[in-house]
Amino acid sequence: MTTPKLTARSIGVTIFNKLHSASELIIPRYTPPKWWECDVWRLTKSGYEQEFEIKLTMQDYRIDVLKERSTGWVYDPSIGRMAPREAELKHDLLAGSDRGPQRFWYVVPDAMMGVEVPEYAGLMVAGRYSVAVLKEAPKRHKRKWEGDRADLLRSFYHRYWAHEARHAKA
Repeated sequence: MTTPKLTARSIGVTIFNKLHSASELIIPRYTPPKWWECDVWRLTKSGYEQEFEIKLTMQDYRIDVLKERSTGWVYDPSIGRMAPREAELKHDLLAGSDRGPQRFWYVVPDAMMGVEVPEYAGLMVAGRYSVAVLKEAPKRHKRKWEGDRADLLRSFYHRYWAHEARHAKA
C-alpha cells in the first residue's frame, strides 16, 4: 500500500486537527488586511494571530523570502507624476517590525525537517496525521488582533460558498 502524498491542503487539515481546541478560528488561504495570503491563519482564544506557511519543497522554501508587494502609489516630484512606492518584503517585516502575526511558523514535510528557519520563525514537521514542533515560534510582539470578527466571518462565509459552487457536481 502506498502512502498518500502530502499536500498543502492535507497539512492544513492536520494543523486544524492539532490546534482547533485552543483556537477561536483557523482559516485556510486567508489574507489579512495589509498582509500576504496565509496558507493557514489562526486566531488563538487569547486573541493573537498566527500564520502557518506550508512549504512542500526546498525550492518553494528558498523563494519564500522574496515575497513582496507594492504598497500603492505616491507623487514623485522628480518625475512630475505618480509612481509606485517601494515594494515591501514580507520577511523584512517579519524580522524587523510588529506588523503581521504574533507568531510565524513554517510547516514542512518530514523530508525537510533539517531546514534552517530564521530566528523570527518556528518550525513544525508534518506527517499525514500529525504535526510536531521542532522549533517554537517566538512571540514577535504582544499586540492582540484588532480586526472585526463579523467581517472575518463574513469573508470566510463567502469564500466557503464560492469554493463549494466551483466544486459542485452537476
